[in-house]
Amino acid sequence: MAEEISRELGGTWVLERSENVTEYLTELGVGPCERKSFSDETASQTISVTDDVIHLEMKYGKRQIKMDFKLDEEFVINAGKPSKAIASWMNGAMVINTCRVECGRQQQIERKRKGDKLIQRSKLTLN
Repeated sequence: MAEEISRELGGTWVLERSENVTEYLTELGVGPCERKSFSDETASQTISVTDDVIHLEMKYGKRQIKMDFKLDEEFVINAGKPSKAIASWMNGAMVINTCRVECGRQQQIERKRKGDKLIQRSKLTLN
């Protein structure tokens, strides 16, 4: 599976457009200054695989988030507020299900290649 992820999603991807990001970040509890910086800055993601470990690096202007994880094993994402997460490979997409430690809010992030573009979809479950 890690080989499929490397083949399908490996590389650096630059955000071309986003939709409903302000509303989404508001629901996550991101403050107004940080929301503005997310929308004003160029965003990129780099995905690579070493053995069975997936490396995901996201850059938003000066902010950088790095994650190293294996499929189907719990890991922690610390992007300001810690979340427990599990990644899987389903139907040609890398799906990361997260649960915020402090409030239990759940989110699903799907990354899938469509032609020469990386499509990322996020779904938030409000508790």
